[in-house]
Amino acid sequence: LTDPQTESILNQIETVGQTMSGVSQQILQGMKSGDNDVLFVELIERGEDDTIRSPANGERYTIESDLVEPIILGKNIHRYEPPQTDLGVIYPYESTEDGTEIIPENELQNKYPKTYSYFVDFEDRLRGRQSEHMRYETWYALNRPREKSFFENPKIIVPDICERSEFTIDNSGEYFIGNTGYGIVPKKNSKSMRQYLLAVLNSSTTWFYIYHTSTVLENDFRRFLASYLGPLPVPDVDPLSDHESEAGDRTQ
Repeated sequence: LTDPQTESILNQIETVGQTMSGVSQQILQGMKSGDNDVLFVELIERGEDDTIRSPANGERYTIESDLVEPIILGKNIHRYEPPQTDLGVIYPYESTEDGTEIIPENELQNKYPKTYSYFVDFEDRLRGRQSEHMRYETWYALNRPREKSFFENPKIIVPDICERSEFTIDNSGEYFIGNTGYGIVPKKNSKSMRQYLLAVLNSSTTWFYIYHTSTVLENDFRRFLASYLGPLPVPDVDPLSDHESEAGDRTQ
């Protein structure tokens, strides 16, 4: 519940421009693995094959780098800071004409034998995730893998629980996101648009709006769910194109 003055301010904010959902292709929570200790691994050395450490048993493994993607969790997403992570997700999926599909077991075994061997070490544990209420496409599948193209897009990212606006940008489209974070892919996904939206999202006005419209958590934290991010007001503006922005930088 809000007092009349706060309600009036919120209504006034909502009259400005569009909403975040209106200017976004996607606003999605990150992936859910179903077993982070097996599927989210420590990246020790990257190369043609990656050296990883499994939190499930503390042991080192070498697996094919094609199936390992850097993943960032909500606790490692910080306001305006470039994303950094030492975690990877083992992601046994491929992009097809029909979207993101799991790699069949026989192909996984033949094409990615080191990754398959890693999965086999935890096969009983992974198979044990199946239940009446939690179904997996196959025993080594992630619970909610999301579309690979979503993660590979340049995007704005934010933790799902914050004590202030903690938005930042993944300009390279390099980072996958765990389910303690959210990603926003703008419809006009230029660098200048992402920078503009980042400034809006990290503003005191946006925090005021979120503070008074989202779920109140312990220690006065707030939750950034898609249902709260979507209605966020975004003032109408047409940021410079990346080409125009670069040209302006050169003349200064």
